[in-house]
Amino acid sequence: MQEVSKVCQKTVIDPMKKYHGEFSGISTGFQKRDACIADANRLEGKLQKLQDKEKTAGNIAKRDQTKKSLKQVI
Repeated sequence: MQEVSKVCQKTVIDPMKKYHGEFSGISTGFQKRDACIADANRLEGKLQKLQDKEKTAGNIAKRDQTKKSLKQVI
């Protein structure tokens, strides 16, 4: 039993301690990616609504601003 415990310690627990910092960095990257995707989806929906509205100067300006914001997110 002690030998199995030592093998488990060497093969699983020690490497997990070593790479713990990397895993948290990867998790942070995934969170940032998910936030960007959510922002892009929100802006695409807003842009679609603005394209369906009348073509007034105010709506055109808002649509252009939304397009610029979408390009920055992507």
